[in-house]
Amino acid sequence: MPTSSKARILLIGDSISVQYTPYLHSALKSQVTWVGFSEEERLNALTDLDVPQNLNCGDSSRSLGIITDMLEKTNGQIDLILANCGLHDIKTNPQTGEKQIPLQDYQANLKQIVAVAKSHNVPIAWMRTTLVNAAIHNSKCSDFHRYENDLDAYNAAADAIMTQAGFQVIDLWQFTRQLGEDEQLFCDHVHYQDWVRQCQGAFLAGYVQAYLANASKA
Repeated sequence: MPTSSKARILLIGDSISVQYTPYLHSALKSQVTWVGFSEEERLNALTDLDVPQNLNCGDSSRSLGIITDMLEKTNGQIDLILANCGLHDIKTNPQTGEKQIPLQDYQANLKQIVAVAKSHNVPIAWMRTTLVNAAIHNSKCSDFHRYENDLDAYNAAADAIMTQAGFQVIDLWQFTRQLGEDEQLFCDHVHYQDWVRQCQGAFLAGYVQAYLANASKA
């Protein structure tokens, strides 16, 4: 680790990751080969950020499938998985209150993600799901709602599962939280202004650089 001159990293995330990806890639272009999705697929994902497609991996069920397929296709030749899911899981039907992926199913999916990664001896760095402001979100998005309490519960569940598995947790939630007030950060119901995306990409690049430096000493 890494297996070649450049580390092979798979990024699995929601629409937030689609938007910070260019800044993350730019910061690490001399150190990382990104596995899985092309720039064309990233641009396609931007056409509707609320609908999972291509680089926007959606909820934990879809993320599990993509990670499983990618590990099989590469025969586990991946040095690190940068992973997150949660925003799509907590989508709530305004009429019924039903979650897209109930918490217990989210936990089960994450445990399967851990199991398949470990079966290929590939480490995960888990990124905590970013902010939700119900007042802002639900006033702008009528098809589905999101709530802070759900976000907190799903983040806590992911923290526990990844920590127990021995994988590191990157607190992208807290990093984003300290950048400013919600009204300054969001460009719509849940996505971020471009300057926030740049900060998120730089923050994650710093983590990856530190991770690779430590791995090279192991």
